[in-house]
Amino acid sequence: MANDFELVEMRNAQGKVYAAGAITFGGPYAAVDSFLGLQYACLRAVDGLATARAPGVHSLNPISSLGQWLKWVFNQSP
Repeated sequence: MANDFELVEMRNAQGKVYAAGAITFGGPYAAVDSFLGLQYACLRAVDGLATARAPGVHSLNPISSLGQWLKWVFNQSP
């Protein structure tokens, strides 16, 4: 398992597989089955996809998060 929770053995030219939770025990982060651990694993996976330039995935930042939150507040689609 890579530091961004990618299962390296499953990598191919067209896709990647990410894991989170208890299945990642023994990986790069000790608290994998806690609520914070799941959030951290998902954040690292999204960052890994953004680095790999996956279609439709952008890096998370405070400005875009605020924009999405405002859309949620005003009941608009993302």
